[in-house]
Amino acid sequence: MGIQLLPEDIRATYQIEERHHACAILKLDFPAEWDDLIAVLRDFTLKKSAVQAKGGRKSPIAESIDGLFSERKWIEKNFAINVTADGVSTLAPTHLVDYYKNRIVA
Repeated sequence: MGIQLLPEDIRATYQIEERHHACAILKLDFPAEWDDLIAVLRDFTLKKSAVQAKGGRKSPIAESIDGLFSERKWIEKNFAINVTADGVSTLAPTHLVDYYKNRIVA
């Protein structure tokens, strides 16, 4: 099973790409986060006015998506990874992820 696990309305609305059985893993092992992602996809509306809006700190599109994840308690998270070579550990910070909840990055 793969993207067939997604509701039909989501598959009809979005172009879906899947990697490494993500749909099956999310739906079965992280059902609350799966429900959040489905809800965000259903609630998001791309408005012409948001696409045409002038630049600034964050676009209206990003603000809308941020709000949808925020109300579901997804947070911004930064990960730091230690890399060890020849017994010497070095910090290798990664980029900030916008939406994180219960080990899931969206």
